[in-house]
Amino acid sequence: MTTELAITRSQGVALTGVASLDRLAVQYGATRIERVFPYHPLYEDRHRKHGLHLWYQLQFDSKEDAAKVASAYASLTEVTQAEPLYQTKLITGALTPAGPAPVITETLPFNDPYLSKQWHYHNTGDYDGLPGSDINLFEGWKITAGKPNVVVSVHDEGVDYTHEDLAANMWKNLAELNGTPQCRR
Repeated sequence: MTTELAITRSQGVALTGVASLDRLAVQYGATRIERVFPYHPLYEDRHRKHGLHLWYQLQFDSKEDAAKVASAYASLTEVTQAEPLYQTKLITGALTPAGPAPVITETLPFNDPYLSKQWHYHNTGDYDGLPGSDINLFEGWKITAGKPNVVVSVHDEGVDYTHEDLAANMWKNLAELNGTPQCRR
């Protein structure tokens, strides 16, 4: 799509006004279509500059496999890319390993002793995961490893900035040290 969608609802189905998209929305029972990066006046120019205003998330009631629905949308000329967005859930309780961890025979690009256990970076399916459902970290490393001008922002429950893998590479905002703006005299 090259233009932002105007979402409406008809008989419980989310519609866009684009005939091909609406046919699939009716077929699969789309209940919601919304921007992944919602409108915000401070960021909208940036979103538009990079095309992020064209990213949409779709929810549907169909019992159809999400990959099949994504494939149907991806086949439309109006859609650049479509992929399923799987929901994750926290598994609680005690976990008992099924057996010893698989032996990784491939050469890993960095000497992190825990790298082979972090399936979300490079998922080969070894831990009953879906091969390829990862963040393609190794490809990113080929582009950015060792470049000090690349800043990684982690948005989760915090960063252990004293960890041996991170401590030497933590970025410091020198313009505002410890919450206090630096004096320029």
